[in-house]
Amino acid sequence: MIKHPELRLLVLVSPDDKRPEIWQRLDNELPHVIISFEAALVRSLDDFDAVITVGSFSQQPDHERLLSYVAAGGGWLVMTHWDDSPLPQEFGVQPGPLGQETELRVLFEDVADPLSARLPDAVYVSGRYH
Repeated sequence: MIKHPELRLLVLVSPDDKRPEIWQRLDNELPHVIISFEAALVRSLDDFDAVITVGSFSQQPDHERLLSYVAAGGGWLVMTHWDDSPLPQEFGVQPGPLGQETELRVLFEDVADPLSARLPDAVYVSGRYH
């Protein structure tokens, strides 16, 4: 069994978000991932390896503070869902328009890769792409 270092995540969700299933799966299947859920940015981000913001970027009033956190070595992932509002230039990319309903199949070329050893041969992800 591989011993993974602890990964501490702060997930910022809207107050009406009821812990989507994906977060529950992470709690159950990856015990080294410690997830804290908050509706707003906490006073100190020092205890976290990464911050995940869920929903519209424009709903994050402290984006300058998050950019400073990243510049100091922290990680920030924006899960925009269906929002195509612009991201800060520091992201280097901008979301495009929503695409059609589709299915994505993820395959591993190297079946000996440690990541592929723990996952099914193919992973299907359906829904809209962004």
